Amino acid sequence: MRKTFFLLIAAGTIALLAGCKKRPYFQTKDGIEYHFVEHHRSGPSPVLGGGAVLDIKVYWKDSLMFSSHDLHHDFNVMIKDTAEGSIDRALIMMHQGDSAIFRLNAYNFLTHKVNMAIPEGMTPDDKLVFYIRLKRVLSPKQITKEHEKFLEYRRNLEPQLIDDYIQRHPDYHFQLQSNGLYIARVKDGKGIRPVEGDSVYINYISYFINGEPFASTLKKGKLFGFRIGDEKVIPGLELAIKQMRQGQVAFVIIPSYLAYGKEGLMDLIPPYSPLVFQVELVRVVPQRSKIRWK
Repeated sequence: MRKTFFLLIAAGTIALLAGCKKRPYFQTKDGIEYHFVEHHRSGPSPVLGGGAVLDIKVYWKDSLMFSSHDLHHDFNVMIKDTAEGSIDRALIMMHQGDSAIFRLNAYNFLTHKVNMAIPEGMTPDDKLVFYIRLKRVLSPKQITKEHEKFLEYRRNLEPQLIDDYIQRHPDYHFQLQSNGLYIARVKDGKGIRPVEGDSVYINYISYFINGEPFASTLKKGKLFGFRIGDEKVIPGLELAIKQMRQGQVAFVIIPSYLAYGKEGLMDLIPPYSPLVFQVELVRVVPQRSKIRWK
């Protein structure tokens, strides 16, 4: 589930958080560093199997990695991971109405919680900083009911989100493919087309359907490579690459059932999220045992 990030909506709040950075953090035995901005000890706390409605932002160094500022709804989080140092364990420390700042190990969060590749330049000692406001605690029954409502809302919204994106970009001339992708060709390629077993190297920028980028190879200055058929990327991206030739550039709208589906990607990508990729197929390395023709 995607979590809603702490909104800094007033100059006074910003000043308060700036002051918090100068104060020492406390630390739990399992390594969670924390500082409470507001602490309502009498309120209810989240429990395992229950959930919470949150506002939340996360930073790596000085870079904002994710924010729910653009969400038009509350988002609910299920408490299900009580491993040492986990974000769920941090949430259990909070009470309804609390605001807090947590620093957690970046490697542990990205690999165990959201199943993401480690960004270029991140070290095993780096921290992610979470600004969290716990708006409301949900019982296990409430979280199940709220999640079902949320999934239905997202499922019904997806076709409209795709249509709105296409309408906002008439110059791209998206064409619906038989596999469900929408592809707009920006630059033709003259090289070979990859097939099963080939290795491909791409540049890409990935966007939420609202146009907000969330990942890119361009900032890293390094191509992303994978082998066709190894299922190392979402199905929609692999299908798109198999339709391209070396040197081609395209915009691709990937519906959720070819991306992260009804589950989403933990805290980063909500359920039923169509995604947009700007992709350049830079290089195709054929499988050695095959004779290839253009």
